[in-house]
Amino acid sequence: SQYIRERFERCLDLYLCPRTRKKRINIDPETLLPKLPKPRDLQPFPIMQSMVYEGHTDKVISVSVDPTGQWIVSGSSDR
Repeated sequence: SQYIRERFERCLDLYLCPRTRKKRINIDPETLLPKLPKPRDLQPFPIMQSMVYEGHTDKVISVSVDPTGQWIVSGSSDR
């Protein structure tokens, strides 16, 4: 009897308790977009020449660097 009364009062408290309003967050959709780099910063190849290796007379097809960084091997269709 006591158990049922306590459960009833608890349910009544939950039913009659004041409801709190949920605050909506106003988000500007523009702030969700990531900041993208400028297209000129996304160039796939360097825009200035820092070092020139000569020896091939045709286009270089492949380049491999030694793990120590001491040697560079290149491949071309000219040789």
